[in-house]
Amino acid sequence: MEKRELWIGLVHLKPVIPGDWTAFERGEKWHDAGAYSNIITWAVNAEEFRAHADKVASDYRLYVVDIEGEEPLSRRDRTALGEELQEIAERAETNPNAIIFGTFHVYPHEDA
Repeated sequence: MEKRELWIGLVHLKPVIPGDWTAFERGEKWHDAGAYSNIITWAVNAEEFRAHADKVASDYRLYVVDIEGEEPLSRRDRTALGEELQEIAERAETNPNAIIFGTFHVYPHEDA
């Protein structure tokens, strides 16, 4: 049986309605095409990690395009994560239902 543990991955997100990021900006719209964000959550495998990313994305009217580097957090050198992700990991450790986004790194348009 697989063990439930903290996982991390870089998630590529886009709004369901192009350009609609209102779930994040007090009713204002960003005009960005998409974003990347690290997510830390509890999972037993990559499929459960993806399901958690999909769930939280849909809560914000976003969808997951792709996920890169999803793996148990225990495989990463925590000192190399950076202060923000270390803090997120610490918060998630005490919450078995945690699905926490890091900073959103947006991009303004699609390349043709």
